[in-house]
Amino acid sequence: MVGRCENRYELEYEDVSDDPLDKLVTGLRNKAKRELSDRMDAWKPDLADIEPYEVIGALLARQVTITLEIANAPAIWTPNTAPTILRSMGDVFITLAWICGDASSRSKLFIEHGLGAMKLEIAHRERAIEKEPDKHDADELAEMVEMQKAWLGAQRMDQFIEVNLGNWAGLNTRRMAEEADCIDFYNYVYQPFSNAVHSSWAHVGQFNATFCSNPSHRQHWIGAVVEFEPDPHWLYLATKYLNKTFREFDKFSGVTATADSALDHVIETLNSLYSHEAPETKT
Repeated sequence: MVGRCENRYELEYEDVSDDPLDKLVTGLRNKAKRELSDRMDAWKPDLADIEPYEVIGALLARQVTITLEIANAPAIWTPNTAPTILRSMGDVFITLAWICGDASSRSKLFIEHGLGAMKLEIAHRERAIEKEPDKHDADELAEMVEMQKAWLGAQRMDQFIEVNLGNWAGLNTRRMAEEADCIDFYNYVYQPFSNAVHSSWAHVGQFNATFCSNPSHRQHWIGAVVEFEPDPHWLYLATKYLNKTFREFDKFSGVTATADSALDHVIETLNSLYSHEAPETKT
């Protein structure tokens, strides 16, 4: 390895204004990017066993990406939407933690399954265009298929890609969490937020239903749209899960992080904002 790795998506840092929300959001975005950049610069890949570097690096970048986009959208800092996104962060963390347990073989499994999934998606799109072209924007779909084929072909010849319709790891998420020693995270984060993703009664019964107020209707439930004011607690949770993912990576890679923590920034900024808003008390 000579020099640092380079890519066409170099991280860009943003200017921070004096606006309190901008300080919180843009400060978080800059620090999260710096935390990722410093770790990837410090972690040197093994070209003889490159898959762990590729997969774990991509999952780490995925976790940062989700955090950045949550930060940019205060309107979704509510129990209606935030849990669906935080559950995906839980998925990333458990997947990364499990892969780190046997990075060489498990990262290869992860890639193989992903290539097979893309091959299957391409086949479905081609069949749709061929079967009923009038029902689809054939030119746009064909262009998408060509892009997907180029991405696939850059990694593996089509005839050597197997399609596996089962779970890529051969385990369910709970079992992966048990093997990765993060079952508490599964129980307290992944499973509860799965209720929002699947719109189960455990979620919609709380946030999309209320009792009918007609006293003759025996208090049956009725569908309701409940709108919430944005709560930065959800941003804090996203940053907390990002920090947890960084720490899992550090434990696996042996990298010593030097960048300021995005989580520390969020905690300090929120504490400062709320302390300024607190009413004065007289003794």
